[in-house]
Amino acid sequence: MWQKDNEQQLLEDASVSDWLKKQIHSSHDRDCIDALDDAKQLVEVLEARVNAIEALNVVMRDIKPTSLIEGKAYNAIQPAHTSGDIDGAAKA
Repeated sequence: MWQKDNEQQLLEDASVSDWLKKQIHSSHDRDCIDALDDAKQLVEVLEARVNAIEALNVVMRDIKPTSLIEGKAYNAIQPAHTSGDIDGAAKA
């Protein structure tokens, strides 16, 4: 039977996480439809986390690190002033 062969291959594969192996074993004690529904919901949660992390990475990529260190996050995404002063103010 293909399903049992596939499960057995996963259980014997050293690259498969212990967590997944445990879930495969524990799913035998559950209704398959319920287990599948839970797995789909878990996929949705994990995809949302990945999307949030990717969105944050895009924002962080556009922020200049020196502005964050100096506490000037607003200026990090604004064009730099050319006055020579770190705050962009003209020298008296």
